[in-house]
Amino acid sequence: MSNDPAATKDVDMHVSLDEWRARVTALAALAPDHTEDAPLAGALGRRLAEPLTARIPAPQFRMSAMDGFAVSTRELGLGEGAADACSAQLEVTCDISAGRAVVGKRRPGTAARIMTGGLLPDDLDVVIPVEFTDADPTADRAPARITLAIAEAERTKAFAPGRHIREVGEEIPEGDMLARSGDIVTPELIGIALSVGVTHARLTKPRRVAIIMTGDELVTDLRGDAGARRGAVLESNGPMLEAACARFGAEASIHHVGDDPAELIGLARSIAPRHDLIVTTGGVGSGARDVVKAAFGEGFGATPGLNCSIFEHLAMRPGGPQGVGRLPVDHAEGSAMIPMVHLPGTPVGAFTAFHLFVAPLLGAPSQPITLPLENVRRNDSPLKAGATVKPAHLSIEHGRVIATQCEGPRLRPFAEANALLILERDRARVLSLGGSLGSR
Repeated sequence: MSNDPAATKDVDMHVSLDEWRARVTALAALAPDHTEDAPLAGALGRRLAEPLTARIPAPQFRMSAMDGFAVSTRELGLGEGAADACSAQLEVTCDISAGRAVVGKRRPGTAARIMTGGLLPDDLDVVIPVEFTDADPTADRAPARITLAIAEAERTKAFAPGRHIREVGEEIPEGDMLARSGDIVTPELIGIALSVGVTHARLTKPRRVAIIMTGDELVTDLRGDAGARRGAVLESNGPMLEAACARFGAEASIHHVGDDPAELIGLARSIAPRHDLIVTTGGVGSGARDVVKAAFGEGFGATPGLNCSIFEHLAMRPGGPQGVGRLPVDHAEGSAMIPMVHLPGTPVGAFTAFHLFVAPLLGAPSQPITLPLENVRRNDSPLKAGATVKPAHLSIEHGRVIATQCEGPRLRPFAEANALLILERDRARVLSLGGSLGSR
């Protein structure tokens, strides 16, 4: 980081959103991931460091896909389209349930009652669903004999070999890739992986993010003495950004300092060795009490700053004031440079800037997707120069992705949003917030 005092001046009031994203990515790039082996069952939301492959196939054995009766078309002399057999009577000499011992020994030319998931003997090649027979589907014991009642619509395929049978590896072959390195562990992935014998995975250790909120006015409870102070403001940025970090697999700690640059510098230096990234909120403007800019920029008045961060005012609304830098830290293992990203203090500005600039550092998708302007539904307010960022709901309508601006004051519309809508005079882009893409 340059120590040139000019580096921290607002020399360019029109830095574009994309230029700043590139600058943050370059200056605040995190160190390589540390990894560990861990049980998948407790790894929800974490990131894979290596691909996952199936250890065993799914299914592991031939099984019935239906409750019904298994037969051998060869033994019965049947074939596809055997309409004359659709009302035949069959003797039942065997009963097969999932996970239980087989009851009876099937004789050639007879049927075996079988339940869904039951292990299918190799010599049987068709399962006739119980509803296509006169058997009682709730009976505890298999009937001695059944009469087939194959539906008209099923007659041409009722005896096709393989009907209602799941073959070994039909769903997932052994060795099949389940997920790539870098993918996020989801409930669905956990279920799939465990079903094919994968119980552990190589995972990246969660990134450790320190969130420092600044401002003498901030309190966490209005009931105490501090809350009774005139002008006190309930703090919400810390828990909000902590939850946002968790969404991308990071662990966050929350800290608070007032408007004292020396106190902020001391706190940052003390917690930096235990974290991979420091995120501050507030104090990035050009006023006399903008503590973050004073601490990590040039400083104000008689208080010198560390001059380790740069600050700009972006051509973006909300959240124009931004900063980024690297904090020099000495610790037991030597010296290091800890990345810092400085966000605005307003909740809307902090939330928006976090997802645009910090989330990509934590592994979130980094590039907004361009949408045709006709796919955007927004209010008719005129667009100003630069980028206007709004909360939006993405949905699928007639095969098209539609972005609908969420209306409301301040942070409230973000509660129903699943994306950020980046509006410029000649284009519209969307950036997912990690929610599901639904319909409206």
